[in-house]
Amino acid sequence: MNIRMRVTLIVSIIVVCAMIGLSIIGMVRNKSNFLDIDTKSQANSLMVVDLLLQGKNASSKGALLAIKQEIEQMPMDLLDTEEKLAKNIGQLLIIQRNVAGFSASYIGLPSGKVLMTSIGLNKVEFMGGINDPSGYISTQRGWYIQAVGKNSLYQSGVYVDAFTNKNAISYAIPVYKDSKLIGVLGIDVLLEDLQQQFDLLNKESNVNIFALDSNNIPYLATDKSMILKKNKLFDEIANISSRTDDFEYFQINDNGIIKAAQCKTSDNKDFATYTLCSFNSVEDIEAPVLQIAYEQMLIGIIFAIAPSIIIYILVNIFLKPLDSISHGLTNFFKFLNHETKQAPKPIAI
Repeated sequence: MNIRMRVTLIVSIIVVCAMIGLSIIGMVRNKSNFLDIDTKSQANSLMVVDLLLQGKNASSKGALLAIKQEIEQMPMDLLDTEEKLAKNIGQLLIIQRNVAGFSASYIGLPSGKVLMTSIGLNKVEFMGGINDPSGYISTQRGWYIQAVGKNSLYQSGVYVDAFTNKNAISYAIPVYKDSKLIGVLGIDVLLEDLQQQFDLLNKESNVNIFALDSNNIPYLATDKSMILKKNKLFDEIANISSRTDDFEYFQINDNGIIKAAQCKTSDNKDFATYTLCSFNSVEDIEAPVLQIAYEQMLIGIIFAIAPSIIIYILVNIFLKPLDSISHGLTNFFKFLNHETKQAPKPIAI
């Protein structure tokens, strides 16, 4: 290998190594920065969703308290028979359901009956009771028992609403008048409005966010396929969330795939516990950084080859006189050593 090729090769190796080294350093720094940016972005999205969940809870509680206050202000002689209850409370239930868009508004009575209005029913009617063939007895239902037992607001877990076949939750609160239990007010709230917000998040930012109920089962999610499906991984996530700060970053192994997660576990005693999380593959988060790094390496190699070619051409130009000198000296020494009888020509530089 002549000196030109050696110089060119050495320069090329130095440039390529420098470019690759800079790309690796940049990739490491960018990975850290990108992960920080993604973590903050996910936390912001979670905060917005958390406000939506809190808002739904607060508005539902407010709707129940408004009717509860109306009933408590009524004289007892307007509430002492089922007929009077239907007349004086029924219209309040209809207005509440229509204005707030609930699936159903109702009051469970100590007799086991329920006075209710639901979607498609612009009136109130009694259903259930001890002697009713449907077997529905309000005093034996979880929402009634829990509300009376707590003597405060009760929020149920997620279930499929019988009227709409959509996911819903119930809120219930007992109503007393003169220390006597009048009944338990309740509302059934569909989750489709909240789910639409999750769908919008998925469409606009392609994030994976979900909310777990008190049993660690997803009831709202940007990925609808996971809704109401039990998974041991969710138990683990909820457990970690309960031991970490709100939206604190942590990693978890999901069947061999490392996932980056951030969660908040609600601790508002007025409502059922929920855990709100974001959940994304670390590999997916870092993929854009790796793509940029590979592109930088490719560009670096290209820019290393181009200068190498230029250097090779310049070396050829500037070292061309050395070829003439080397050739002339070789002929001169051959002449001195009698290897040739022809005298060397003058060296042209």
